[in-house]
Amino acid sequence: MRLSFWYSPPSTFNNAGQASVVQGIEFSLSKWQAQARYELAVQWQNVGTGAPQWRYWDPNQVAAQRWLAIAQPQELASEQWHTLEIRGEGSNGTVHYRSFDIDGTAHPLDLTIPAASTPGESDRLAVAVQVDGNSAETPWDLVIDNLQLVTCDGATCATPTVSYRDSDGDGLGDIHKSVVTCQSPTGYVAASGDCNDADPLLQPASATAAFDVNRCGEGALLDGMEWSAGAGGWQVFTDGLGSAATGEVATGCHDNGMSVAYSLVASDQPNWISVRKVLPAAVDMSRADFLLTPFRGDATGLARTIEFKIEDASGCRSTVLFTAATPLPVFRTAVISLQRFTRPASSTCTGTPVDLTKIKAMEIGISEIGNDVPSPTLAASGQLTFDDFTFVSRDAMVSSQTFFECVPGRGDVMGRIARNFVRRQQPHGLIASWYPESPPNYYTYTEAMNLIVLSKEFARSGRTEYSTAAKAIADRLVALQAAGHWVDNYNDNGSGGLVAATTASWFGNVAWAMIGLTTFVQNAPSTDSTPYTGAIDLARTWLQQQIAAYQTAGGAAGGITDGVEGNVSTYFALVAAGATASAQAMSEFLTTQAWDTRERRLRMGVKDWGLAIDVTGNWGSEFFRQIQDNTRALNGLNLAAGVFPVRAFSSSVIGMGDIAGPWQPTVEFTGQYAAAGGHGAAWLMDQMLLLEDPNDPGAFPGSPNDFGGGDGWNTAMTGTSPSAWVYLGYGGGVLREVGKDGSQ
Repeated sequence: MRLSFWYSPPSTFNNAGQASVVQGIEFSLSKWQAQARYELAVQWQNVGTGAPQWRYWDPNQVAAQRWLAIAQPQELASEQWHTLEIRGEGSNGTVHYRSFDIDGTAHPLDLTIPAASTPGESDRLAVAVQVDGNSAETPWDLVIDNLQLVTCDGATCATPTVSYRDSDGDGLGDIHKSVVTCQSPTGYVAASGDCNDADPLLQPASATAAFDVNRCGEGALLDGMEWSAGAGGWQVFTDGLGSAATGEVATGCHDNGMSVAYSLVASDQPNWISVRKVLPAAVDMSRADFLLTPFRGDATGLARTIEFKIEDASGCRSTVLFTAATPLPVFRTAVISLQRFTRPASSTCTGTPVDLTKIKAMEIGISEIGNDVPSPTLAASGQLTFDDFTFVSRDAMVSSQTFFECVPGRGDVMGRIARNFVRRQQPHGLIASWYPESPPNYYTYTEAMNLIVLSKEFARSGRTEYSTAAKAIADRLVALQAAGHWVDNYNDNGSGGLVAATTASWFGNVAWAMIGLTTFVQNAPSTDSTPYTGAIDLARTWLQQQIAAYQTAGGAAGGITDGVEGNVSTYFALVAAGATASAQAMSEFLTTQAWDTRERRLRMGVKDWGLAIDVTGNWGSEFFRQIQDNTRALNGLNLAAGVFPVRAFSSSVIGMGDIAGPWQPTVEFTGQYAAAGGHGAAWLMDQMLLLEDPNDPGAFPGSPNDFGGGDGWNTAMTGTSPSAWVYLGYGGGVLREVGKDGSQ
């Protein structure tokens, strides 16, 4: 016997925390023959000794002991489909349990028990399901589907075979499309586990993954960074206003390094200090792609900028800044694209880029440039430690994944996130973006994410509370739209309504509102979709006007901004709105203007060679998969797998980091990476589950710890966007679901 089942609402396990709604579910297949009953039955026991666990039925035991443990514990998640299979035989007075299979995992039993005597019973066959509730009579539902019974007398085949439909020919079948036969039909295979049977490049993720989360000391050495003064050593320079610095040898993350104690005076100037070293011989870095710069800061000081500089033999110097990075409390290896140093505009030699074939000197500065909070009129002091500065090629950083990974569900996490959103929804329909933030803000992007999650959860579960909540957000977004677009965020107006918190309207936020409304119309439609499709059309027109304005201002054809993230988001919004010609033009803009042919990735901006995980390996990878360029999609993901994995400051979890750095795992970007099918996605998502707020089920933080430096922003506050991307990391994403660009 084989069947699929689903139960809801969620239940605790073994009365942990509160009484379990579901106390047990039993499934049985019985045959009455010649005054005997041959019964194969298993039970998911959720309350009692050893629960939650699976048990089998032996009617020959005393009444209170007829369910016997199989020694297979399992917290059976609610609100998702499970597949159960029971195999065995009954004849000649005995019942033989061969095995039972739950969600594709087989558990051999090989148990033989006597059949039960049933005098006077007629021969027949029956399937039964029993559901057990708690004493409070809390209602719950059990849904059964795809019931299959296969009998075999041994003449046709010794053992019936389960086969799975394999539509895409990748050797893996769809667990929800199976048959139990004596011989596999054409188009069916023995192995299940395919997450999308229409995509041969989407395959199950591995159970474990290994990521390099250190990189200190890797690559060719530019300098060992061990402090020494005098000839051939480090020289200290200051602003001449009283700022000072001293250096000494210190223990680094690889070997001995350099510690710099600095103090920046209080003045009305952007104060600074720097340490500089002339290398004994010019170094050729031209064949490398990235500079690795490990350092550790001082978490007690005011946040200040770290400047990394390289200088060629002709004296041309170029700088890359990490603003507010001095409080970094542990060693992290920043990864800097060397192309950031070679832009002519960044060089001190006007119009001439730094010559990477002849790097003669290096310099590290600590300054107040770019740090307007706290004020540069405040004194700042601290200590920074640096270790080996090295340079590496792209190929030394990447993974070698040749397919996209899908992530299997884990328990009821998707349901917990959706229920959390419903619980937090305000009467005006929106959900505060960051839960601890007071007063709350309602950012357009996060409201789009909330709408996407609730719409998809309705499609997944069929529960009307999710479609109702999604409709409330969609209706409010329609009401807030003005002049065809939305501003970036809104505040409560004090009387149950909302007021615009800014006049700014970022293209990406408008685009995501369109994507959210499209997802709502596709998954949780109301009786009349006209208001939502009308809002999408108005926003499409507004985006097309911004595209025209960008080109009038000198931007390349097809684009909307120099920032790549805004273009990728807009591309998917145009696809969602059916604006095929505009989407095609933007596709050409991204593939020609934003694609870095050397490092094989999308840049942070068309004029900015910085590394950003969303465009390198997440949304950017989704874009290339959308236009059926799987090679470039995998290029970006493989580079992201090499650059961005990082441990929490406490080393408690590993995830994908933010811009450059990486400094800290970010839950949102890890979810995005998983939704795009990156290597090790399932393992990384399980790491993110460790960060779920135990006191607020379904709530996830932005990051394990707070750190606002290095061009990123990590916060331990819980919020809707990181929670939504955990949902989508397990749920398979959203971008490629909004429609296909027919011109591709």
